[in-house]
Amino acid sequence: MRKKYTKEDLKQIIADYHHKKLQQLFKGRPERDRVIDQEDMLNLRIALNTCHSLEEFIAVM
Repeated sequence: MRKKYTKEDLKQIIADYHHKKLQQLFKGRPERDRVIDQEDMLNLRIALNTCHSLEEFIAVM
């Protein structure tokens, strides 16, 4: 026989599911130690415009 869930049970199940998905999304993401400034943005633009492949861009960064 199937278990009958209350509205609160379903809300908790959905909240737990979304929390788990967010944890997976941000897993391994490093903490930011400083704000990205204009110089960092300029360096990214230069690298994007001078690299010939994604692998080269990743190696430069």
